Amino acid sequence: MRGRLGRFATAIVVLVAAGAIVGSSAVAGSGSSVALGATGFGSIVVDDANHHVFVSGPAANQVLVFDFDGNLVKTIPNVYGAGAMVVHGASLYVVAKNVGAIEAIDLGTLSDSGPVVTGLSLPSWLAFAGGKLWTAVNGQYGWAQLASVGLDGTATVFASTNYYDPDFGTSSADPNTLYVAQDGLSPGSIYRLDVSSGAPNVVASNTFTNQSNIEQLAVSPDGTRVIPAAGAPYNFEELSSSTLRPDGVVYPAQPYPSAVAVSPGLGGLLATGLDNGYSSPDISVFRLGVPQAIFTATTTNSSGTANVVPHGLALSADGSRLFAVTADDVYASEFHLWVFGLSTPPTNTNTSVTLAPSPSGFGQSVTATATVSPTDGGGTVAFYANEAPISGCAARQLTLTQGGGVATCTTSSLALGQNVVKAVYSGDAQYVGSFGTATTTVGKGTTTMTAYPAQLTKTKSGIYTTTLTAKLVANGAPLAGRTVVFSTGGTELCSVATDSSGIAGCGVSVKTNAVYRSLQKNGYTASFNGDSQYLASSAQAAVSG
Repeated sequence: MRGRLGRFATAIVVLVAAGAIVGSSAVAGSGSSVALGATGFGSIVVDDANHHVFVSGPAANQVLVFDFDGNLVKTIPNVYGAGAMVVHGASLYVVAKNVGAIEAIDLGTLSDSGPVVTGLSLPSWLAFAGGKLWTAVNGQYGWAQLASVGLDGTATVFASTNYYDPDFGTSSADPNTLYVAQDGLSPGSIYRLDVSSGAPNVVASNTFTNQSNIEQLAVSPDGTRVIPAAGAPYNFEELSSSTLRPDGVVYPAQPYPSAVAVSPGLGGLLATGLDNGYSSPDISVFRLGVPQAIFTATTTNSSGTANVVPHGLALSADGSRLFAVTADDVYASEFHLWVFGLSTPPTNTNTSVTLAPSPSGFGQSVTATATVSPTDGGGTVAFYANEAPISGCAARQLTLTQGGGVATCTTSSLALGQNVVKAVYSGDAQYVGSFGTATTTVGKGTTTMTAYPAQLTKTKSGIYTTTLTAKLVANGAPLAGRTVVFSTGGTELCSVATDSSGIAGCGVSVKTNAVYRSLQKNGYTASFNGDSQYLASSAQAAVSG
């Protein structure tokens, strides 16, 4: 043990509190207890494949194995100074600090396979990244160096590294990154290391102005967030993994944050624990990114509230179980293992809609953007205009952004006048469906006329003829079925409807000198006089010959 809880232990008791109710405190009296002797506490990890929970006991030199209901399955002895643990592949790796070794335990048989490596000096925390095990060595006076251990037993100590009581965090989504926190310092500091080359290279760091006495850190399953448990201030502040700077999400807490755990289950969960001995609740569960607790529990003992120890929380991968280790007092004279069944109802969501451009013209493309928050990205969004489904927008997928899930729909079919566009989020197993609306006005569409130069040709009978041609466009597309009137000098020459290409072509026979002279002097005008949907437009072109 380290930190406020001290380093003393005489007994462990296992209490199982299954089926805890969301939003209420768990009651310890519903469980069973087993006295396990003076084991101390190192760490707790979960083997989801075999539904086992491992608790290391450095004082008793053993690893305790429980099932997901909190029943003791096996005691693995002779792991001297059993401390930090990590599950990888078919093995559980355990730091045996007292003998400078890392032991491998077969997850299937629960038997000790022997040491992966020996001869390490005071190995402490353990993680797997970049294809290797990582620990900290030579830490007798706090400052320690990083060491990598291949699964073949090859160990490398990086003498140039120097971290105070280093603590580790990793994410399977970013397997070549190792996060290192310097525990117990004020101010606290966290480093992001790229270990893909086999050596630890710092790519980001943050020495905080507002966090101190870090006890542990966790990395979200997708590798985008880092959440430290820092003794001050009294909250769990989320950091961007790329910069290690706060990303704006703060999970509330009380004195003193001590433990964190994450799970991809139920859309992504964060469990937090407090080391206080007097405040309630001391365990909370949040959806990652949503700083509102969906589950709380208060761990108790005969003298009051217990303390959640650093590294004392673990979640099953599916999010159905939360495991917690607590110490009863500041001397850590008695520990408990708690098992909570998490039953989390779907979270309410909010859907908002924006429209652009707004207002718009008839036939103009308008993009509706729906933002759903919070969400895990599951479910779809359907768009409606005046309660009628918008073609092609019945099930738009969400794209996750910092502000929530975003879906878009582009349509050019909005009616003239006022339109109400609705976006309906379907929800999914973890998030309740919701809808939002936005109102826009659609006016008459603008049109553009193009007139093309014409050539007068004299026939054998002495009459001049020509073909007048114009194109009518609205919103960049041809406008068909609209009447174009051709005239010169105020005299109408002909009229014709545009075809599917927006083209109107009109053959003209010039029978009077006045019209002939006007065409030569003024050219001709092609005019669309507008209708119930589109505004008028006109254009002129020259006539030669």
